[in-house]
Amino acid sequence: MIETTDLLGKWVSAALEPNNNPDGSVTYVKREFTFPGGNQWSLLFSGFGDAGGTFPLLSGRAVGTFDLGEPSVAVPGAREANFHFSKKYFTVFYQGIVDMFNGGPTGDWKVGVERDISETGCPFFPSVAQAAQEYDLLKFDAPNLYFGDRSQDLSIRANRPTKLIAFPVVRQS
Repeated sequence: MIETTDLLGKWVSAALEPNNNPDGSVTYVKREFTFPGGNQWSLLFSGFGDAGGTFPLLSGRAVGTFDLGEPSVAVPGAREANFHFSKKYFTVFYQGIVDMFNGGPTGDWKVGVERDISETGCPFFPSVAQAAQEYDLLKFDAPNLYFGDRSQDLSIRANRPTKLIAFPVVRQS
């Protein structure tokens, strides 16, 4: 079973991950998790408009702590994990998304400028108060690390995944 020490280092998507959007379009995602030690973690996710990763749309960063829970009943070999958020950041790289964000309550977005959204949230990414933690799964299947399926809102305990996401992250350091 996975232990905290198994997570040490940086883990990156093995390939860009296709994400089907409600409007039928596809966004390609790259995830980079870092577990520097203890119960600390951080995530950088980047969204692209093309499968080659040459058209950046947005990125989000989150930092916080985590704790490992019981073995998963639903997924053999996986373990429950709770990821607590202390800070959240978001950057938009495409003017069309900036224009959409500027029409909302969090206003004054600029292309390529990272914003601390810990208190305000933004479209696609809730504030820390709105989603202080996520109830997830972890499974280490060397050399891959799998997280739980993200098809539901993981800030709700009852939505803890019952299956793994199809895309692993692989240790880089």
